[in-house]
Amino acid sequence: MRTILSIVLTAMLAGSAVAREVYVDNVVVVLDASGSMKDLMQGSGIRKIDAAKAAIKEVLKYTPPSTQVGLLVFGQSSRWEYPLGPRNDGEMFAAIDRVAASGGTPL
Repeated sequence: MRTILSIVLTAMLAGSAVAREVYVDNVVVVLDASGSMKDLMQGSGIRKIDAAKAAIKEVLKYTPPSTQVGLLVFGQSSRWEYPLGPRNDGEMFAAIDRVAASGGTPL
């Protein structure tokens, strides 16, 4: 009887340890802010950079709140506009809004 009780308790404790593990998704958005992003999209009056920024915001609306996000911008240079980490939509959206297209592409 003790052996069965010991096995059951061990299984329960092992199961609870697994249940306590937390998995976090990480998403890094890479945004082209090179000078060509100032151009209008073909057939519309919308600049490429504005369309890209709107698309990023729309996707983030449907991303689970537990997802850690980061915004990496490249243009004349590369920089983290919003470092990968816990999500704060207000700060992330403000970071997206700060991005301006200019310069060349270092690729």
